[in-house]
Amino acid sequence: MPLNFTASRAVQRAAVMTSLRAVPEGGTITYDQLSAAAGEEIRDIRHVLTDAREDVRDQDGILFECVIGHGLRRMGGGDVALTIPGYRSRRARSQATKGVKELATVSNPELLPYEQRTAYRSGAAMLGAIAAVTSAAATRRIQAESAKVDQTLTNAQTLRLFVDEKIA
Repeated sequence: MPLNFTASRAVQRAAVMTSLRAVPEGGTITYDQLSAAAGEEIRDIRHVLTDAREDVRDQDGILFECVIGHGLRRMGGGDVALTIPGYRSRRARSQATKGVKELATVSNPELLPYEQRTAYRSGAAMLGAIAAVTSAAATRRIQAESAKVDQTLTNAQTLRLFVDEKIA
């Protein structure tokens, strides 16, 4: 496939966005099709694809997932509801747990100057809380409460589920 290397990144992004918007819900667009739209190998200009995906998500409410080695699949509402919360909470828990472990490398936080000690303590508390409320047990608790009231819980309602509770 002949590629046109003269297109500006803005023009490429607009062309990729147009192609993404044309994909029906549940449909797939290949990396070759995206490359043709951009006029350049899409794997060489990943940032253009990332920006285009973010733009169609923010402007049009269209979300794609990767089909490894093939392209992108447009997700529907049910896909998003079943996939994203679990994926994002596992990722948040993983990152928070890593942060807690990294903070644990400080040999004696009590000897830190006040400002650093405060940052250490607040960081440990925040990351520990994120890890706790994104555990599998916490997720089940939140899902059960949401099902009971049949609506999305507010942040305050969610946090109340964990007040004075020991969670894993």
